[in-house]
Amino acid sequence: MKTKSIYFVLAAMIAVLFSSCAPDIKGELFGETDYYSDFPFYEYEPKIMTRTLEFDFNEYAQDSLTNAIVFEIIKKIENGRDIPVSADSIKLYKDGIPCPDNLLRVKPTEKSVELGIEFTKNAREGNHTLYLRVKDAGGLDRIDNTEISESNSIVLEHEWTVVKKDIPNPLALRLFWILVVIATIIILAIIISRLNTPTFKMRELRIEYYTPEGEFRSTSKLPLKGCYKAILNNTKPKQSVFNKIFKGKMEYKIDGFWEKEITLLPKSNSKNTVRIERNPYDSLVKTISKGTPTEFINSNNEKVIFNF
Repeated sequence: MKTKSIYFVLAAMIAVLFSSCAPDIKGELFGETDYYSDFPFYEYEPKIMTRTLEFDFNEYAQDSLTNAIVFEIIKKIENGRDIPVSADSIKLYKDGIPCPDNLLRVKPTEKSVELGIEFTKNAREGNHTLYLRVKDAGGLDRIDNTEISESNSIVLEHEWTVVKKDIPNPLALRLFWILVVIATIIILAIIISRLNTPTFKMRELRIEYYTPEGEFRSTSKLPLKGCYKAILNNTKPKQSVFNKIFKGKMEYKIDGFWEKEITLLPKSNSKNTVRIERNPYDSLVKTISKGTPTEFINSNNEKVIFNF
């Protein structure tokens, strides 16, 4: 009696594997996919891994069979029951077209088909071992040298491993590293700016105010330690955020005595001297030194005395 049979051949595949990955690969490596989440202006482009499957139906099968042979892709579960692949996690394609019901249908007249596998976002990361199993023999008596049983559940010998790697979105990763580089440059710029900006070493400067008649009016303390600049004026000075970040803290004192602004700066390599950047009250006085009272008089004949 003539039998309708098919011989199945997986087209030759060359897989270059790193030795560290070899123990995890079962059968042949079908393909790998780097999966990443969508990001504005850079959405994930589905990757379909493909391999050519070749079939050799005998002449009697080609002439007499009208139904397609239906294969299901089975996922091998270690220490568990193997399960059919769900389209929710792995989609199957035949010659670039999605397989209805995620089943591969092969006609007796087809010599070869291109099997495609695509991971969805629901597929777990890692290795997936798959193999083909006959779901509907379509009237065949045997496949390879195995007779078709009533259950039609013949398992073909070939096993493949498909690998899913979850990676960051390439654009998001590039932007992240750009931001890291920018942040590093800014931090280095701040550090260099701070290192090159002298600050006051003394704790504070005491200021005594006197009336035009020479009577003591009030006293105030101007904190200096750690500041890069101090300003005396009758209005509050402004300091930008960038200036504060790159230069440091600025102190100030407000009093009606100060008709014009006066700026105090640290004197390099000195813990006991303050430098006057602009002195509109006495151009000859350039510094204020510890132990040496320094006085200024404004246009109303009011007086201030500085002391450490």
